[in-house]
Amino acid sequence: MLLKISFIVFLIACSVSQAEEKPAEAAAPTTTVKPWIEVESRVTELSSKIRTKEDGLKALILSKQSMPDGSAALNSLVDEIIKEHKALNELKDEYNKALNQLRYRFPERAAKDQTFQKLDSKTLEETEATVGIDGKLNRNMKKARQQFGRTTDHRGQVVELVTTTTIPEKSVDESGSILIKK
Repeated sequence: MLLKISFIVFLIACSVSQAEEKPAEAAAPTTTVKPWIEVESRVTELSSKIRTKEDGLKALILSKQSMPDGSAALNSLVDEIIKEHKALNELKDEYNKALNQLRYRFPERAAKDQTFQKLDSKTLEETEATVGIDGKLNRNMKKARQQFGRTTDHRGQVVELVTTTTIPEKSVDESGSILIKK
């Protein structure tokens, strides 16, 4: 009998000590972070870094266009432009890797959120062509040609764009069907 009472007291003491430990564990905050949030934030961070690098590169190219040819400052500026371009391409590669990770590890999340697009790396010459007066002129001329439907040939003469006419489709009976009737 004494053995039974001591066993019951032991069980009660153990349950009380476990009850005291459970609230301490429950008091600890259990935050469940969704796994794609980290990847999405990385993609967003890289996207903003790329935009700032592109803006800095365009500013350097514009300042290069205003410098006299053959100066020492121009040579140092060209070296700076090359460094910035390499850093930009590395950021774009890292961005594309993070974007692929988001698309293929979490396809349901990537399907819902279509805000991120793959970025292609441009050469330095292509970037220089888009910046400045020449780039603005080319973009505006392209828009004007699309809107007004005119283009110029190699002699500078205006040529109307040829509009394609659609051929109406014939029905099966009119076209001389090749179906075999039973």
